[in-house]
Amino acid sequence: MTTTRQFLTTLISAIALQAALHPMAAAQASSDPDLITPAEARAMKQQSGPAVVFIDVRSRVEAAMRGTAAGVDYVVPYRELAHPVRWDSARSTLAMEPNAAFVSQVQAAMKAQGATNDTPILLLCASGTRAAHAAAELRQAGFRRVFVIGGGLDGSASLPGWRAAGEPTVASADEDQIFGLGD
Repeated sequence: MTTTRQFLTTLISAIALQAALHPMAAAQASSDPDLITPAEARAMKQQSGPAVVFIDVRSRVEAAMRGTAAGVDYVVPYRELAHPVRWDSARSTLAMEPNAAFVSQVQAAMKAQGATNDTPILLLCASGTRAAHAAAELRQAGFRRVFVIGGGLDGSASLPGWRAAGEPTVASADEDQIFGLGD
């Protein structure tokens, strides 16, 4: 009995630690978004073209300044720079705020591509964390096939990401990707 209890305590502690250290593992374990590799995402987009909607959920500034994955259809920020721009001392970076129009902008992107709530959506961010949160919000809004690219564009401690996997990138998201939805 004690051995079983010790095992379960150790297992629960390990799962809690993994969830704390790796937000994507926690999202996957809770069956939020489906986690896919950069290679799987690229193959899905190449095989299906416009029948898959590929969205970069980083801020427009990130996409313009740091580039994005080749094949991205739209940049629809899940969080955007705060206005007025200010410093977030707790995170030692510029403050970000939620994009209140995120779901409606994704709906506009889907409509622009003739997609439905059953059309696969690929989500990319810097490390995978924002994309996991965005995927959960999209699922609550009725989108049924939302995939998070593990490790995002730049990678995380546990996942290499799009660049490290050697997948193609573009130096900067273009004007149509960033403002193609009319905002």
